[in-house]
Amino acid sequence: MVIRELIIIGAGPAGMTAALYAERAGLDVLIIEKLYEGGKLINISSIENYPGFENINGVDLALNFKKNIKNVPIVYEEVLSLEKAEDIFIIQTNENVYYAKFVIVASGSSERPLKLSEAERYLNKGLSYCAVCDGSLYKGKVGAVMGGSASAIKETLYLSKILKRVYLIHRREEFRVNNIELKKVIEKENVTILKPYDVIKLLGHDKLESIIIKSNKEEKELEINCLFAYLGNDANSSFLPNEIKQGYVKVDKNNETIIKNLFVIGDLVEKEHRQISIAIGEASLAVLTIVNR
Repeated sequence: MVIRELIIIGAGPAGMTAALYAERAGLDVLIIEKLYEGGKLINISSIENYPGFENINGVDLALNFKKNIKNVPIVYEEVLSLEKAEDIFIIQTNENVYYAKFVIVASGSSERPLKLSEAERYLNKGLSYCAVCDGSLYKGKVGAVMGGSASAIKETLYLSKILKRVYLIHRREEFRVNNIELKKVIEKENVTILKPYDVIKLLGHDKLESIIIKSNKEEKELEINCLFAYLGNDANSSFLPNEIKQGYVKVDKNNETIIKNLFVIGDLVEKEHRQISIAIGEASLAVLTIVNR
């Protein structure tokens, strides 16, 4: 049985920063990642508030992170369970079992799917959860963004450069986002903001052709070619021990959970603000705490 000093679950900005600090400290470290390095970064078209870059897209920033941890081994497996037996953590994936003295969980969160009966039918046929991934497929056409989050605002800006017309549909009267980004959206001539409206039905034959939106006063149909839904996120915490796997995770000042030597960083942490800069700060703090034990 091989027992590593540290295993990091997740290779987003937080996980890769933790790996960088761990490697520099001489720890025997392994990353377990379900999909690919970068996490949600690869779905962000433009980042303007990350130190050192006036403007950088998410893929390029993820690649920069990856360059810094080129000597850290990464296995691409899905973590199914995490348990602690005495002082050793046991991590069961879909392929293997791993053991570690310390664990840092940076598994983040996942986009919440659209809960309409037709959603699955139109997935990748007009319905998408990633404007950066699929926006170019609808160049010059008409689309809509559903949601009022910072992600919805950013992707509306991105789509406004590609699509002929973009409808931003928000179910509340007010947006709770950065005023600078919202101002940019408002100033776009090809963006129409519809609020408070909710999408209640998707229509079309072989692909999405229109949607029905509803407010307190009316229902109306919008003819569109694509809909990008940004409805919030759910914590990727199902594999955690029962004591802490109820949604987002509470941590102490060093990002340690109530389970000794188990740390949680990044978007999985229960907190008010979720930013790349906050995530990487938590990562460095967690590793430094481990190194000093």
